[in-house]
Amino acid sequence: MGVMVALISILALGGVVYAANSYRITKGGAATVTVNEHGVCKNVKNDNATSDIFIPTKTSNEWSLFRSNADNVTFTNCVIIATGSGHSCAVINGAAKCWGNNDHGQLGDGTKTNRTTPVAVSGLSSGVTDISITTWHSCAIQNGAAKCWGENDHGQLGDGTKTDRLTPTTVSGLSSGVTDIEASVNAACAVHNGAAKCWGWASYEYSGESAQPDRTTPVTISGLSSGVTSISTSGASGCAIQNGAAKCWGYNEFGQLGDGTKTERPSPITPSGLSSGVTYIGMGGFSSCAIHNGAVKCWGLNAYYNRTSVSKTDNTGSLTPVAVSDLSSGIDSLAPAGWHACVAQNGAAKCWGLNASGEIGDGTKTNRLNQRTAVSGLSSGVTLVSAGTNHSCGVHNGVVKCWGSNYYGQIGDGTKTDRTTPVTVSGL
Repeated sequence: MGVMVALISILALGGVVYAANSYRITKGGAATVTVNEHGVCKNVKNDNATSDIFIPTKTSNEWSLFRSNADNVTFTNCVIIATGSGHSCAVINGAAKCWGNNDHGQLGDGTKTNRTTPVAVSGLSSGVTDISITTWHSCAIQNGAAKCWGENDHGQLGDGTKTDRLTPTTVSGLSSGVTDIEASVNAACAVHNGAAKCWGWASYEYSGESAQPDRTTPVTISGLSSGVTSISTSGASGCAIQNGAAKCWGYNEFGQLGDGTKTERPSPITPSGLSSGVTYIGMGGFSSCAIHNGAVKCWGLNAYYNRTSVSKTDNTGSLTPVAVSDLSSGIDSLAPAGWHACVAQNGAAKCWGLNASGEIGDGTKTNRLNQRTAVSGLSSGVTLVSAGTNHSCGVHNGVVKCWGSNYYGQIGDGTKTDRTTPVTVSGL
């Protein structure tokens, strides 16, 4: 959960020249650039007075690694957001904070105390370039290293044990070279030096192998040892982008692998029609979505009508990718979750699907079945969205706002009152 679209856009052009799959900031120049894979960075400045720099887009290669190792570059006003089941996290200028449910230490502050406002994640006060969270554990990238914390009963923290951790621990073998990370139920995955690696619950759905014991350290997914730029997991399935093509594997009862069947796949296959031009892929529950040549396509279970095209009037879903007809362009950020989904399109936030806790953000608790519904107060200036189990968050004019269920304090406003419209997270 908390996965967002892999696009980059210019907010102000000063000093920036677009080049294929990258941006150039001229020597001594500065620019305001929005990077929308897992976060937003503004005011990127080239401090080198003698040479230009090129910033890779997340869609092309290794934004996180660039952020970790860039010399003579100043990054300010950087925001990353992630939503899970009962907690949320944000990274502000490289420092990670989390709030909400903390039953297993998933907030990373060294306690198991729930928090209704953000608290600092121990040891992650700087250098954080990515964060992903799920129900009871969380993961991040710090200076190119993978770090995880929280529940560890299946080895999902990747440190070679099954011991819960109340503060971040380094994933074995991933102390550098990590460019994308994704936490999911009982497992996690990362892109490491271009290879897809996963750990935790190690039935073949995650490991790309026939059924195996839990993996307490990362294993490489078969066929994905190079060329991987992004990865996503959910339930008992995984998807990645390899050289512009979507690849998916694992559990397939609802067609979430997109190959036209319901056959489980221990090794990656290519979803129908997605062999090139894929810049984002995300999984939520038993369905998947991708950005393909700029347009949103989804497949798998269509419970609460939260996935497939607006012309589809039932919840039967699709075994192959279908276009979401009103999301064919202008996509800034996409966040599929289990029972609802959100998008930032041309700067406006929209959500659809189940709305039992107000997670759609339109001021009601009325389900919005296959209706992209405007989030109240967020009709412009939205650069990121993230969808959790029954709450949502977004970045609006640089400010983190959340809405929906607040049972554990995951909205971050100091209360446990559900919010049907966005409120500003305190203390960020």
